[in-house]
Amino acid sequence: MAAVMEAARILAPELRKLKSDAEVWFIAWDNEEGWMQGSGAYVKTLSQDVIDRIVGVWNTDSVGGFSQKINGQTLPAATKEYLPAAYNLVAQDQFRPNFLAIISDNRSVALVNHYNSTATRCGIPLKVLSFVLPMTGAAACDYSSALIDYCRSDHMRFWEKGVVSVHLTDTYEFRNRCYHKACENWSALGVDNWKFLVQFTAVLVQSVYDTVAK
Repeated sequence: MAAVMEAARILAPELRKLKSDAEVWFIAWDNEEGWMQGSGAYVKTLSQDVIDRIVGVWNTDSVGGFSQKINGQTLPAATKEYLPAAYNLVAQDQFRPNFLAIISDNRSVALVNHYNSTATRCGIPLKVLSFVLPMTGAAACDYSSALIDYCRSDHMRFWEKGVVSVHLTDTYEFRNRCYHKACENWSALGVDNWKFLVQFTAVLVQSVYDTVAK
């Protein structure tokens, strides 16, 4: 929420200057833990005309977890088989939880590439690893899919409608021992966590602005 609110604060006045017909919506849905009920209900309200106009969805979910601890990162079981390139990059760095994961289906790769190139162009030293699923989101998010762990956030509801969407995340429970436990609180966040969050937000802001401005 901090990242989304900061992005809105920075972008709103700059987007108004563009005098573009494009719209940027900053949305926070409830009951994501109830298998994305909030975003699911929202998507159902959208007409096909509105869905067809959506250029992309940047879904942020847990973006503050960061450390350089060896073997502090795990990955969903299917990663090694279906996403070997991403798996090998994590393994080569001794499974350190020091990267932002950007998850995409095979229709949303352009958003992945743009986010990565924005970080490079802006000189922001944010380590981003791309997890591009070898199928459409609708296929990946079938309940029997081996890749269902890559569907556990609100981007899934847009994939189901064929909308270009990416999930930007620190991978939450796959690196956070306090995930959904009492020890998950602000006191656990150090300087490196806030730096990671600021870098992520800066790249997000520029990526969204570039998409509207072009």
